[in-house]
Amino acid sequence: MRARKTTRLLLWLFITILFFLVAPVHAPIPHEFTFDIPCFLPAKITFNYAATNNATPSDISTFGAGRYTYSGAQNYFEFVAEDMDEYHFTLELFYSSPVNQTILVGLWSGTMAMQGFSFKSVYEHVLIYVRLRVQKEPTYPTEEDVAKQVVLQVQKNLEEYYQRMNTLIANQNMVMLTVSVIAAVVAIVSVTTPILMYVVLKQIRRG
Repeated sequence: MRARKTTRLLLWLFITILFFLVAPVHAPIPHEFTFDIPCFLPAKITFNYAATNNATPSDISTFGAGRYTYSGAQNYFEFVAEDMDEYHFTLELFYSSPVNQTILVGLWSGTMAMQGFSFKSVYEHVLIYVRLRVQKEPTYPTEEDVAKQVVLQVQKNLEEYYQRMNTLIANQNMVMLTVSVIAAVVAIVSVTTPILMYVVLKQIRRG
């Protein structure tokens, strides 16, 4: 009887051990975050998270030949884009157990002030997908440039005004000269006409 009980106990232990050896180990389901960010040169993005010995950047790629650098620590990761391009990378975080944390993200884009945002995570496996679309920052005229353009525009308007005034004055002078010539001709005619008429009438009487 004891032998049977011992055999059953050993069989149960064997089946139990075999079950744990054969049963598949289920990996924790990762919690995924995606960032698709347009930004200007110079561009930098950082992540601050709960400390882990297993923070892995992967799948780093570019659309063109853009240069980049990255660095990290147990609780920090930084990616810097050095050229205009489209950058992709994945940041993977592993913890031995679920961690209730707030992951902080910092973004530097061109001359703009740093933008910060955050997201919550309570998982032991976190996947962060990042896409940076880096472009050249548009330039805007300074106050000095605007002042110069205003001065040039005023100067141009004044030159056009003086040119129109000179043309108008020249036309007026031409009209006045023409009127003066006509008036002189009329005066001469008005003076010579009676004399000519007197001479003609005198000759007619003699004849």
